Amino acid sequence: MIKNIVFDFNGTLLDDLKLSVDIEEALMINNGLRPYTLEEYLDKFFFPIREYYRYIGIKDENFSKSAEYFNNEYNSRWSKETSLHSGVIKALKDLKKAGYRLFVLSASEEEFLISQLKALGIYEYFDGVCGARNDLAYGKIEYGKTYAKEHHIEPNETGIIGDTCHDFEVANELHFKCILFTKGHNSKARLEKLGVKTFDDFNLLSEVMKAVD
Repeated sequence: MIKNIVFDFNGTLLDDLKLSVDIEEALMINNGLRPYTLEEYLDKFFFPIREYYRYIGIKDENFSKSAEYFNNEYNSRWSKETSLHSGVIKALKDLKKAGYRLFVLSASEEEFLISQLKALGIYEYFDGVCGARNDLAYGKIEYGKTYAKEHHIEPNETGIIGDTCHDFEVANELHFKCILFTKGHNSKARLEKLGVKTFDDFNLLSEVMKAVD
């Protein structure tokens, strides 16, 4: 029986797809590369970011500078150019009312992540927040394992909700059940190939959880 729900943040709770693609377009142009279309991005984006940047053609010696550019742009623009996905707040309220413990596990730097959750007015719904110790988005498997162990989050009682193939990988490594949201940073077709439960509307999440519990 699922008692804990671990949410990814970017792309899952927060609709930041357009902003991320816009910044990446400028980043690729700055590196002399042809920018991806939205469809290409959804079909190709993956973690860790360093490997993804190599894949799209950004040289290793330019990684830190490119990551800094992305983060600076994102941090200065996110509050005006992103919003929660429709239905997120109601879903969080309903899940808390149903007795679930809710957590956030993100590749974002932890203090920045917490400030975002507070600015969006949803920090209070979560029993815990786990983010990265830097802003280079290496992925979240190792610190997710540590956090789960320290906070007694039992794998057989936990589901993870994300929007990317990496969230599926995290779920497998942490032995959590996996549910994937199809309007984030990976395409619906790509996620459906993974063979786990998917959903495309947070207004349906409570029913989805009953189906996977």
